[in-house]
Amino acid sequence: MMLTLPTLCLIGILHYYGVTATTMPTMAGSDHPQCNACCQGQPGLPGSGIPGVPGVPGMPGNTGPKGDIGNPGQSVTGEAGPMGPIGRPGQDGIKGERGLPGLQSPPGKRGPSGPPGPSGPSGLSGLKGEKGDNGQSPGQVQQSAFTAVQTSRQSGSAGDIINFDEMITNLGSDFDLGTNKFTCRIAGTYVFHFTIPIERYSGMVIKLVKNGSTVIGGTTQSNRGSISSGAVIHLDAGDQVWLVSEYNVVTYLYSVAKPHFYGYLLYEG
Repeated sequence: MMLTLPTLCLIGILHYYGVTATTMPTMAGSDHPQCNACCQGQPGLPGSGIPGVPGVPGMPGNTGPKGDIGNPGQSVTGEAGPMGPIGRPGQDGIKGERGLPGLQSPPGKRGPSGPPGPSGPSGLSGLKGEKGDNGQSPGQVQQSAFTAVQTSRQSGSAGDIINFDEMITNLGSDFDLGTNKFTCRIAGTYVFHFTIPIERYSGMVIKLVKNGSTVIGGTTQSNRGSISSGAVIHLDAGDQVWLVSEYNVVTYLYSVAKPHFYGYLLYEG
């Protein structure tokens, strides 16, 4: 129990008069206000002692109980700061999954043709074809050829058919000495040629005729000479070819050269 200054004074007085602490009634904190009033003196002057040295820090106290949850804080959005410098390129990421096909775009314009590419490998052999028709043996080849000559001097009027009296060749018997006409038996392309020596008439014309129409003609500008001409024409089966004089004509003979007319099948079809 801390003793106040008035209490200490009272203890000193009682000790002076022989009152011991054992016989002294308890004053301090007595229920008698009279005693408290008479025993208190005037407050003393403040002490002028030097402050003591600060004590050693005490041991840390025990952890206090958990405090209540505080009120939620308010978020405040600040102003955007300036853009920072461009960072270094990152590493390649993992390849993503294949995306869905996009919509088909309209066809573009046709580009220029490229250079020819290299030749490709040979293709597979095709299927065997069907058996063809039977061919013709050499003995079955269609033939048609003739050579007709005059062996004697002859004369004729304008528009007459030139007559021949001897056959050197007549394969197929397609030239008739009775009519002096060639009748086509095999449709195809034919070669015809004639040489007719004449006398007395200058400007004489000899014509090669097909079915009554002139194909080609030959002439001479002298009173004695030869008229030669020819043509390659196509004939159908039944067509006829012969020679016709344009004016009156008189033929003459050399010892070797004779009036002649020949023709032959070049190819069928």
